[in-house]
Amino acid sequence: MRVAHRPAWTTAVASAAGYLLVLDLVGVNIALPDLRRRLDAGLSGAQWAIDAYALALAVLLLPAGALADRYGRRRMFITGLAAFTAASLACVLAPTAGALAALRAVQGCGAAVLYGTASPLLAAAYPAGRARNRAIGVFAAASGAAIATGPLAGGALTGLFGWRAIFLLNVPFGLVALAIALRSVRESRDPRPRPFDPVATACLTAALGGLMWALIEGPHLGWGAPGVLLPL
Repeated sequence: MRVAHRPAWTTAVASAAGYLLVLDLVGVNIALPDLRRRLDAGLSGAQWAIDAYALALAVLLLPAGALADRYGRRRMFITGLAAFTAASLACVLAPTAGALAALRAVQGCGAAVLYGTASPLLAAAYPAGRARNRAIGVFAAASGAAIATGPLAGGALTGLFGWRAIFLLNVPFGLVALAIALRSVRESRDPRPRPFDPVATACLTAALGGLMWALIEGPHLGWGAPGVLLPL
């Protein structure tokens, strides 16, 4: 496919993706009571449906940037956007809290790739100077706007249509962004990419996952239970 280099579209796609992935980080919290009721889930199960996304995002954010420098920022951005959109659709159809938690982890992986590649993608789309700074500022502003408006948007969507609407919102926007990215975002790589450290990533996953497990399951299992203490 012939790709036309359109920096303005790169800014628009990256900013829209940044808004959606942060919205799914903060907006879903408002839907917790509705999610528990409709899925007949306990508190810990519902919390995993929220926190699995944050865990995957936190763990994979830095490795995603390193992989994008090596294998191509456009390629990784499109891969992350496709994974995020597909996982969002799957979340809409999730029948149980456990299934939703697993799908949220996949969605978080896609979000990490998106967020980790967006700034380098924008930096490569513009020459150094005011235009590049403006593009990165627009991206940061979109993410900040999601933090401010996410609870309101999440509450409105949940109140009108139920918790699944929060994830359904991602699908049409994700598909449009994917179509634009395929046609208008130029590929770029770092000639001297940062090394990817799988051992460090695995250690960080184990550390954050163990801590999150203890905090979520501790009230249910008991703080002195082996299943809570061992992951720590």
